[in-house]
Amino acid sequence: MNTTTVYWGVHHLIIHPFLSNVSTILDFALLNPLVIFFLLRSRRIAVDEPLLATTATPADRALRWFISILSAVLSVVLMLAYSRSFLYGRFFDAVVTISDDGRSFITVTGWIVFFWTGLFTYILISGAVSQVSYVVRICRLQPADITYEPLHEDGVAGLRTLAAPAIDFTKASAVLLVIGIVFWLYDRLMLRSSITDRTESLALFIAIIFPLFAVPILRLHNLMCGLREQLLRSVLGRERRGLRRVIESDGDQHDPDALKHLTDEVEAAEKLRNCILGFPTWPIPTATLVSCGAYFASLAAPTLTKLLPVLAGALGFSH
Repeated sequence: MNTTTVYWGVHHLIIHPFLSNVSTILDFALLNPLVIFFLLRSRRIAVDEPLLATTATPADRALRWFISILSAVLSVVLMLAYSRSFLYGRFFDAVVTISDDGRSFITVTGWIVFFWTGLFTYILISGAVSQVSYVVRICRLQPADITYEPLHEDGVAGLRTLAAPAIDFTKASAVLLVIGIVFWLYDRLMLRSSITDRTESLALFIAIIFPLFAVPILRLHNLMCGLREQLLRSVLGRERRGLRRVIESDGDQHDPDALKHLTDEVEAAEKLRNCILGFPTWPIPTATLVSCGAYFASLAAPTLTKLLPVLAGALGFSH
């Protein structure tokens, strides 16, 4: 779709059809709903899980009001900046256009975009706060609160539900990253923006989202390791008492059958030990854990690339 060049007095304007704003259309039609879906599902799982559900307190209600007001104020500020062309210079479309006196103003389409942006901002901020609350509740769990079921059908000892909010929040963050990439490409292609270094932005992004994934996963991992160890001590303790009885009754007798019985008991105890050590200790499947690790590693790579030479110089390894 072609742009239109308009000369308005001393103003030289470039008018873009709204349908040419591919980044905004893709963002509102597909990417924003995906982020909202993952954030709402993460919150719903945390609320429905009995171990994580909590009764709303006056502080919680006050926090929700604060988030709502903060989101509304932030949306208004962003829209005012947009309407004054602080962000786009001489770029205009069906969202922001020019009036008879040469001033820009928000169209009906722009107000629709404004309200959708406000809703998205509210869900994004409230979702992040809900995730922080989820992490705090996971950290408060004790081994006695968890039922460790090694043979559970979910393959992770029945704790998949407790880890699900962390996974969904990570998926939401991945979609947010895609949104940033789409807008960056759009600015590069449509507005001829220069390529800028986004390392600091990625570092801030991963500093926010990585702990909200890693802390609950590692906490659940530690709990599962402790519960498996308790199970191992409990089972092998019973086996040791059985072996002790065999040794006391047959140890002084050089009966081949008794020695064979003792050997069988030892082998059975060792097999049982290896079987218990094979029980799961991560609350998410291995494939999911590897995928999330690769995702965060790719985000951290640009920052590490810049930090490594600095660290090497500080340690005296640079030439």
